[in-house]
Amino acid sequence: MPSSTTENKPMSAIVWPDQINQAYKGELGDEAGRKARDRINWMCAQAQGETVLDIGCSQGIATLLLAREGFKAVGIDISEDAIAYARAEQQKELPSVAERIEFIWTDLAGLDAGLQFDTVVMGEVLEHQAQTERFLKRAASHVKAGGTLVVTVPFGLHPFPDHKATIFPRDILDIIGAEFSVNVMEVQESYIRLTGVKDGSAGADSLEKAVKVTETGALGVPKILRSACQACGGQQEEFGMEEGARRAYQGVGHGHGQPPEARAGADHAAGYRVRIEGRGESGDRGSRCGRTRTR
Repeated sequence: MPSSTTENKPMSAIVWPDQINQAYKGELGDEAGRKARDRINWMCAQAQGETVLDIGCSQGIATLLLAREGFKAVGIDISEDAIAYARAEQQKELPSVAERIEFIWTDLAGLDAGLQFDTVVMGEVLEHQAQTERFLKRAASHVKAGGTLVVTVPFGLHPFPDHKATIFPRDILDIIGAEFSVNVMEVQESYIRLTGVKDGSAGADSLEKAVKVTETGALGVPKILRSACQACGGQQEEFGMEEGARRAYQGVGHGHGQPPEARAGADHAAGYRVRIEGRGESGDRGSRCGRTRTR
């Protein structure tokens, strides 16, 4: 499996704490658990080939699940604490699973540019970048020819202090559309889900797909904003503006699995969806993670 001889160790990185493993296991509440499992299992189910790079792996839950399914999985993250947690979880796995996993404390720019993978996964990472085009192109460069890119990202505006970009489906297509054919593009519970195959042929109907998904996603925006504003107002009064925004944001169900202090947005935009089917069965093509289990 791809290996890194040295780690690029970021100094004094400002990292928002993450509890995605606990969320996945249901330890942060039933609703937070459901949402975390839904997105993470979906991402794992899109993986193809034998090797996977999990960019922004946090505490490593997706990387661990992929390794259990037989993939050789590399997870990278800028949080030293998250990588330490992930490595501790790795040691709890069967030896045959643990040996298929590598966790690296690094940023994406510090990863060996020559490493390529059959699948590259980015779950709720892109919105934390100010230079989204630069970041996504770098991520896509690690996908082998014929390989798969899997992206989940909030649709449009999500209130959280560390979100630096507002992203719509067209934004992603404008960056990767020349290299990738889109298999799946959908909006589910206010998150864009996208998979693409690196085949060098942009789909002729990509723009139409983006418009349809954007129209569908936009139907949920007023309710999302109303829920967020209601939650944010009460939390700001008690905790101050920045902390109140963070706590309110947790209540609208972000995928990082923060503790659900605020529940005001729990009912937002549930269930609306547009699915674009490309190759095979909705882009799944016999993937191996559909039966992911927890311990």
